[in-house]
Amino acid sequence: MPQIAKVDPDSAHAIFADAVKRLPAEKGIVRTQSDYLKFLRETWPILSTTERRSALGAAFTAIPHPTNTFHWHIEYYTPSATVRLDSEEDARVYDLLPLVRSVDPTWEQNLRRQYPALANAPIDQPVRRASDVAQAPERVLHLDALWFRI
Repeated sequence: MPQIAKVDPDSAHAIFADAVKRLPAEKGIVRTQSDYLKFLRETWPILSTTERRSALGAAFTAIPHPTNTFHWHIEYYTPSATVRLDSEEDARVYDLLPLVRSVDPTWEQNLRRQYPALANAPIDQPVRRASDVAQAPERVLHLDALWFRI
């Protein structure tokens, strides 16, 4: 996206706006949220503060709330600590915290109060994420790992 913005800024912003509008329609597709996060990180440098807020709002709207009996276990390995989260919702919010902090540190602090598991979680970079989803702790259904920098 930054390459498109160099050549055609209006098109880059139009593509971005379409992606923000599309995310809420893709609820329930786990891959979409991860792809959207990657998209945000790649487009972040070309976005205005208003576009950043809009994009984060869409991301928070699309975060799934616990509705099933699956057991989640997500660990983030940062240079200063290992962060262990037991819900996908907490993990998705944690993924967005560095972006939120860059837009509005007060918003970040409010999210940390709203999600107690994130109260003292560091967001230093780089981060490696490993996650397991299981119906029961002994039956792992999913494992993924992701490295990222902002």
